Amino acid sequence: MIGKILNGTYALERRIGVGGMGRVYAAKHLRLSRPVAVKILLPKFSSNPDSVERFRHEARAASALGHTNIVQVFDFNQSEDRSWYIVMELLEGEDIRALLKREKRVDTQTCLSILKQICDALDLAHSKGLVHRDLKPSNIFLRTLPGRQEVKILDFGVAKILGADMGLTMDGAMLGTPHYMAPEQAAGEGGLTPRVDIYAVGTVLFEMLTGRRPFEGDSPLSVLHMRATRDAPRPSSIVSNLPFAVDDVIGRALAREPKDRFESPAEFALAFEKALTV
Repeated sequence: MIGKILNGTYALERRIGVGGMGRVYAAKHLRLSRPVAVKILLPKFSSNPDSVERFRHEARAASALGHTNIVQVFDFNQSEDRSWYIVMELLEGEDIRALLKREKRVDTQTCLSILKQICDALDLAHSKGLVHRDLKPSNIFLRTLPGRQEVKILDFGVAKILGADMGLTMDGAMLGTPHYMAPEQAAGEGGLTPRVDIYAVGTVLFEMLTGRRPFEGDSPLSVLHMRATRDAPRPSSIVSNLPFAVDDVIGRALAREPKDRFESPAEFALAFEKALTV
């Protein structure tokens, strides 16, 4: 694909990422001489109507929100060879998965900055009836700016519009990632609420603070079983210098029952900020 020009407009320059459904390339908009990222649906999915619709849904969901901390989407189209693609802003930096691989753990103030930005974006998404459903370290990008990092939430391919039947299915695939899924999501319960996103972000925060996920198992099924039957460990039992108040915040975000979690991402972020001052 390197060197290919899509619809006479986007020149693919180098591959920068690979996901479950597509490859991402750094590219240039030839008429505007503007750098962009192009995500191309893998050929094996291009003839699957559900896969194409999920890809289209990802583009529409992200572009409709228009938030600083959600990746900007500029275009969705099909190329001359019938490859479907999304054009997005080109980001420089790394995702949280890469950050954790390098640093193992993240200091509390950096965690707070990241959490605030994630929660601000989710508050907007939830206010518009959109639940992400697949938040995880590899879907949270940290864009490098002078003196700070800016969060960009990626991949709205399995986002859910509340109260709507999207009709999006994929044989053999789980809608979400087991290590970050809320118990009710893993159980396939209908009527999912925005609190599944709070659970996922709580898991990401736990991992940033401690360097490990709250539940580990030999298989995705064993992880899901633990999530449904056990309370998460207290972060201070892993990292002794964490304030005990952080344990309570994480425990609430990872509550097994949705009603016991925070009512909104904003409430979650505020509670974590207060916990760090105790």
